[in-house]
Amino acid sequence: MTATLTDSTRSAFMDWYEPVHDHFVRYCKSKSFGQISGDDLIQDSILATLVSFEKINDKQKLLSYMIQTANNIIKNKLRRNKFKGAWDDAFMLTLEAKVRDPEIALDIKYLYRCIDQLTDTQKECILLYEISGFSIREVSVIQGVTEQAVKTRLHRGRKALKELMNKAERTSSLSSVLSVYASILF
Repeated sequence: MTATLTDSTRSAFMDWYEPVHDHFVRYCKSKSFGQISGDDLIQDSILATLVSFEKINDKQKLLSYMIQTANNIIKNKLRRNKFKGAWDDAFMLTLEAKVRDPEIALDIKYLYRCIDQLTDTQKECILLYEISGFSIREVSVIQGVTEQAVKTRLHRGRKALKELMNKAERTSSLSSVLSVYASILF
């Protein structure tokens, strides 16, 4: 499959990919946390995009294409694993090792479950903006909507997350849990 790729294709891909690398990695790690290895998701997404790179008409939308590819990879993995348990003890151990505080790890566990209850558009918007660090403008381009729509999704997503976190009776604020979650991804 990769044998048909030319050096010029690889070079062109890297020229377009390099500026978005950090944001893409952060998004993949936030999206995959607890479901699939973040590094595997990144590598699989890059490879799939590289193979299809010449078919992408608008190279300005490379990041959007890669994020959609990553989302599809996760959906396929979840579809294959739908009969397995939703929570993994190894996930909790990873959290505790990264944050070194079981209480914060538990808050992140609840945050993760609450994020999963949001609509797909709100979930993606929260992950892109709050966790991955994209600007509102960048999120609007990735999601193909107006900046106002992104702001609305963020507002509704945060509101829903706060309500869900309050139901879980967690004492930490949503913003503090989101910032800790974002900080452990790198």
